Amino acid sequence: MKKECNYYLVQIEHKRKKHFFDGWISTGIAYDDNINLTTDKNTTQYGPYLLKNDTNKTSSTYGTLSFLLTHTYKADSFALYSTLYSYNELFHSAKGNDLNFLDFSTAIVKKYKKFSWVLPVGVNTLFLDGQDIATNIYTNPALIYQINKKTQIKTNILINDNHTAFAGNRDYLLLGGGAGIRYRHKKWKAGAEIEKHHYNAEQNVRYDISKDITRYKLSAHYQLFTKLYLSAAIQYEKQNFSDLDPVMGYKREDKKEFYTLALTQKITQKSNMTASYIYTDNRSNINTFTYSKNNYTLSYKQRF
Repeated sequence: MKKECNYYLVQIEHKRKKHFFDGWISTGIAYDDNINLTTDKNTTQYGPYLLKNDTNKTSSTYGTLSFLLTHTYKADSFALYSTLYSYNELFHSAKGNDLNFLDFSTAIVKKYKKFSWVLPVGVNTLFLDGQDIATNIYTNPALIYQINKKTQIKTNILINDNHTAFAGNRDYLLLGGGAGIRYRHKKWKAGAEIEKHHYNAEQNVRYDISKDITRYKLSAHYQLFTKLYLSAAIQYEKQNFSDLDPVMGYKREDKKEFYTLALTQKITQKSNMTASYIYTDNRSNINTFTYSKNNYTLSYKQRF
């Protein structure tokens, strides 16, 4: 009891500060049974040709490592949240799949009565096997309205300018937006979201870059016991590509479904273990792009 009281006193003092740093480190192990997104279909009709697909999926066991450092500045009328350093790495057993991800961002949060305005800007870089392959510059302004203590609604827009280092014809500009509702009551948290994004190829060379994405998501989080939490999410995504396949003469259309289940055990006030499972099912009108995959992850997170 005394330990918990001291913890909450520290948290109260923490919130009174105008400047403070926060962060965590996470490490784990994961398994993916279809890392190369190999199709489940045996053949594809490609123009006048009937092609035989390679259905031999590549599986991979890999280690995960994530690190986050943030800084918060609180003034009387606004707050400034900054991601000083965000690092993610995947160590794959399958060669040619090791990924590194860096992110730097800052966001101004301004509150007025029941409204909150959030204006974030940032940049992230993706590395593949040590090579810089893509850089994103983005902003994601949002307006949040607190209906009551349990419920809030949110609207946002997204602008993302992507530059791919090794293949300029994969550069794109993403424009989009969305809305959602979140509900919290005792042991329950739940949410529903809808988003619509448009990817526009900056060089009109690749027919598989420009596309429209509509995404729907339902999520729930429940506290089973004092230190045990269960999370679940269902996501449906529809992708309509803008350009014709030059051989087939028609446009590619994909429909994706994601099912996520996670169990988190709180070890201490600053550490936890999470086991998660994600099933992905992608159905396309071009069989080459139809696939399913299972991903399992076990990770440990430590705050500091």
